[in-house]
Amino acid sequence: MPVEVRLLGGFAVTLRGRPVPDSAWPPRRAADLVALLALAPARSLLRDQVVDALWPDLPAEAGAASLHRAAHWARRVLGPDAVTLRGGRVTLFPGDEVAIDVDRFEAAARRARATEDPTLYAAAADLHLGELLPDRRYADWTVPRREALRLLHLEMLRGAQRWDELVELDPCDEIAHRALIRRHLARGDRHAALLQFGRLRAALDRELGVGPAAETLALVRQVTGSLTRARRGDVLVGREVELSRLRAALRAGTRAMLVTGESGIGKTRLCEQLVDAAAADGVLVLRTTGLGADDLPFAAVLRAADAALTTRPELAEALPADARSAFAAPMRDPSPLPTRARLIAALDRLCSAGAAPVLLFVDDAHLADEDSLGLLVAFTRCARARATVLLSMAPDPARPAAEQARAELVGRPGSIEVTLGPLTREETRELLEHRCGRRITPETLREVWAVSGGHPLVTVEVAAGLTECGRVEVTAGAAAVVGARLRRLPAELTEALRRVAVAQEELDAGEFAALAGLDPDAAHDLLERAMNAGLIEVAGGGYQFQTALIRRVLADGLPPHRRTAVHREAAERLAGAGAPPARVARHLVAAGRGVEALPWLVRAADRAAGRGAVAEALTHVETGLEIEPDRLDLLCRRAEFRYACGDPSAPVAFGVAAAAASGETADALRIRQARILLMAGDAAGTVQALDGIVPTEQTRLAYLLTTGLLAWFTDRIDEAEQTAGQAGLLATLAGRPVDVLDATMLRALVAHSRGRYGAQLVADVLDPRNAAALAGMLSDAHLCVAEIVLDDPDGRAELAEFAVRVRAAACGGAARGAAFATTVLGEAQFLDGDLAAAEANLLAGARAHRALGERGGEAIALHRLAELAIAVGRPAAAGPLLDDALDAARFSPLSTRHLLTRIYGTMASVAPDDAAALAVLDAAEVSLVRPAEVCPLCCVPFLVPAAAVRARTGDVDAAERLLAAAEPVVEVLWHGRGRWPVAIAEVRALLGDGHPAVAGP
Repeated sequence: MPVEVRLLGGFAVTLRGRPVPDSAWPPRRAADLVALLALAPARSLLRDQVVDALWPDLPAEAGAASLHRAAHWARRVLGPDAVTLRGGRVTLFPGDEVAIDVDRFEAAARRARATEDPTLYAAAADLHLGELLPDRRYADWTVPRREALRLLHLEMLRGAQRWDELVELDPCDEIAHRALIRRHLARGDRHAALLQFGRLRAALDRELGVGPAAETLALVRQVTGSLTRARRGDVLVGREVELSRLRAALRAGTRAMLVTGESGIGKTRLCEQLVDAAAADGVLVLRTTGLGADDLPFAAVLRAADAALTTRPELAEALPADARSAFAAPMRDPSPLPTRARLIAALDRLCSAGAAPVLLFVDDAHLADEDSLGLLVAFTRCARARATVLLSMAPDPARPAAEQARAELVGRPGSIEVTLGPLTREETRELLEHRCGRRITPETLREVWAVSGGHPLVTVEVAAGLTECGRVEVTAGAAAVVGARLRRLPAELTEALRRVAVAQEELDAGEFAALAGLDPDAAHDLLERAMNAGLIEVAGGGYQFQTALIRRVLADGLPPHRRTAVHREAAERLAGAGAPPARVARHLVAAGRGVEALPWLVRAADRAAGRGAVAEALTHVETGLEIEPDRLDLLCRRAEFRYACGDPSAPVAFGVAAAAASGETADALRIRQARILLMAGDAAGTVQALDGIVPTEQTRLAYLLTTGLLAWFTDRIDEAEQTAGQAGLLATLAGRPVDVLDATMLRALVAHSRGRYGAQLVADVLDPRNAAALAGMLSDAHLCVAEIVLDDPDGRAELAEFAVRVRAAACGGAARGAAFATTVLGEAQFLDGDLAAAEANLLAGARAHRALGERGGEAIALHRLAELAIAVGRPAAAGPLLDDALDAARFSPLSTRHLLTRIYGTMASVAPDDAAALAVLDAAEVSLVRPAEVCPLCCVPFLVPAAAVRARTGDVDAAERLLAAAEPVVEVLWHGRGRWPVAIAEVRALLGDGHPAVAGP
C-alpha cells in the first residue's frame, strides 16, 4: 500500500513503507485534518463540515482560511495531491489506494457479524489496537466515532468470548461477568464465582450507582444456595410444638408470624422447616434476608420480589407493567424511589398474580433496613392478597426500627409470635448425637448441659469439640466454648479471621481478602478452611461469620491497641477495595480517627440520601456531628433529612443550622424553616423565621414563594397575587420543576380567591401545546386546588362552565385536556346533585384517563363514582370502586400525595362498623409516612373523617389532634363555607357529648 493511516492507539501515517515522523507535523491542525478525513466515508467531507468540526468557534471566513492553511501543511508533509479542495469538498488522497486501520477493523467486524463465527470475532478484535486518537480524547469531532468503535470492539470480544479482556475494558459488563461466574462454577470454584460477583457489584455501585441485574442475581443465588444447603445438615430438634403452631397459623391465613429469640436459638432452622412444608403444600414462597441491605431502601422486599419474578416467569407475565416497574426500577436505579404506598400495591399485585397463597419469609429481619420493615408492617395491614409475612428476628438494641416493627405486629389481630427458648436435656442429647454421629453417654450429656443450658448454638459448639477431641472441655459460658474451639485452630487462620471480625457486616470476597491482608488466592484458601471449620457462611452475594458470637469472640481476642490498629488498617484496605463509604467511616470512627472519618460520613450520607435511605443518611450525619458538632454542612443535612423523615423537630434543626451559618446561607436556611412551619399551619412561626431577611439573587425565588403563600394563608390576596407573578417569572427562568410546581400552585390559589380559577386552569393545564412532562407537573400543582374549588359552590359553577367549553373545543391533540375536563364536569355535577349526568361523565372520564395511562385522573373519577354510589344508596358498589381508586392512585407518580388521603377518608366514612373504620385509619397511617408523600392542603378529606371515627370510638385526644390539624386549613381555604366546616362542627358536637357515640359510619 502506498499510503497507510493509523488512528487506533495513536495517529501515524506511512508513505510507501516509510513512517512520517511526528516532527514533520508542525501545525497540529494539519494532522487533525488528515485524521478527520481518514474517518470520513470515502475520505471526503463538505468544506463546511470540516470547518464546523475543526474550527467551530471561528467565523465562516476565518474558518475557511484556517482550513486552507491546514491543507497546505498537510500537502507539504504528504505530497501535493494529499488533500484537495474542489467543488466545495475536501478529500484525502483522491484516486489513491489508502489503507486505514479503522476501515480494516470495521470490515472485519462486519464479516464476523455476518457469520457469527467466534474465530472471525477474535480476528476482528485483534485488529482493534487501541483507543481512537487517544491524544485527541477531548476533541468533539472524535467523541462519537471513538465511542462507536469502543462498543464495536467490546462486541467483538463478546462474540469471541474473551470475557477477561471484556471486564478489564468495561468493569460493568454484566454479560462478561456472568460468563466468568459460570466458568468458575464449571471448574468447581464457587468462591472465585463469588469473588467475580463482588467485583461486578462494586463496579456497578461505583460507576453507575445501581445493583446487578435479575439474571445475575439468580445465577449467584445458585452459588449461595448450594453453599448454604451444603452447610445445613441439621435436623430440627425439639421444635415440634412451635412448628405445628406456625403451620396451623399459616393455614388459617394469619397475616404476620414472628419467630423470635436470641442469636443461635434455632429460628432460621425452624422457619426453613415451615417454608419447606408450606412449599410442599402448594404455597408460593418468597424468600429474602435482612442481611446486606447496604443503603438501598426497601432492599429486603425488593430482593424477594426480584427473585420471584426471575425464577417464576409466569408471575412476571401476570403482573401489570406498573407493578413490575415498581420492583425492577429501584434495583437498577433507585432515583426516584417508589413510595411505600406504591410498593404496597405492587407487592399486593405480586402476591395475587398466582392462584396459590403466598408466604413471604424474611430471615434475620432485625437486620433489614428501616424502610423494608415499615413496608412489611404496612403490607400486613393493607394487603388484599392471601399472603403471610414470616419474620425471623433476634433482639438487637442497636436497631430500634426492628423492635418498633415487632411491637407494631405483636398482639394485633391476625399476627402471632413464637419465641424460642432452650432445648430440654433429651432434645440436647438428640442434637448432640446427630452432630457427633454416635451415642452420647449420660456423663457427657451432663457435662454438655452444664455448659450449654440447652442453648442449641452452644450445644453445636460443644459438639464440634467432641468431634475433634473426643471429650468435653467444660468451660463457663458460650463465649468460652467458642474460644476453646478457636484455640484448636491453626494460629494463622485465627489471626486472619480476627482481622476480618472487626467488620460487622456481610463482606464480598474482595473485601474479605482486603481485611485479611491476603491476595485473592490466599483469601480463597482461608475462606474454604473457615467454612469447613463452621466459622464462615455464605450470605447474599458474600460471606459472614456463621454466628454473631463467633465474630464477637474473635474480635474480643484482639487487645485494645491491636483492635484500634486493625480498624485503621481495615479502613485503608476497604477504601482501596472500593467498599461503600459507610464501612470505611465506621472503621475510622472505631479507630479513634473521627476527623478522618468525616468526609467518608458525608459521602455515606449523600449516597444513602441519593437512594432514598433518608433514615440511614441521618444516622451518618448524627455520627459526624458527634465528632464535629458545629460543622455547617452536617447541620444542614441533618435538618433536611429530619424533614424528609417526617421528624417534627425539623424546623428546630433548620434554626440551629441557620444560627451556625451567616449571610446568604443563613437566610436560605431560615426561608426553608419558614416554609416548613407554614405547611404545618404555624403562620406566626413563619413570620418570625422570615423576619429581617433581605433576599438576594440566590434566595429571591424561595423567599417569594414562601412569602406569597404566607400572604395567601393570611388573606392578603393583593400581596399574594403580586408575589405570585414575580415568583412565576423567576421559576420559569430557573427551570427547576419543583419551583415551577410551587409557583403554579400559588398562582392557582390566588386565582381561586379572585374568582377566575377556571381561566388559570385552562392556561396552565389544558393547553395542548404544553409538553407531556410539563403538563403533568402543572396538573399536579392544580390538582388539590381544583378539588378545593369544587367544594366552593361559586367556584364549582365557574369550573363547570370552563370544563364544558374545554371539552366542546377538544380535538386530537387535546385528549388529555378533554379527559380532565370531563372528569371535572362530572365532579361538579355530582356535588350539585345532578347524579345521572355526573355518573355518565365520571365513567367517561375514568375510561379516557385509563386509555391515556394517566392513573391520577382515573383515580379521581373512580373516587367520585364511589361517592356517587354511596349517595344513591348503592354502598356495595362503592367498595370495589374505592379499591380500584386506591390502586390507581398508588401507581400515579405525580398525584399520589393528593389522592390517597381523600380516598382513605371516604373509605373510613363508609366503613360498615367502627372496627373496619379503624382498620382504614391504620392502613392510611402506615402507608403515608413522609411529608413529601402528603399534600398539606389535601389532608382535610382524611383528617375530618378520621377525627369523626376517633370521636365515635372514644379516642378524644386523637380526635382533638386531627381537628387541630384540619381547622386552620379549612378556615383559610373555605372561610366557613362548604361541607368541611359543617363536618368539623359535627365532630365537635360528638366530642361535646362527653361520651362515645353509637358505633357506625
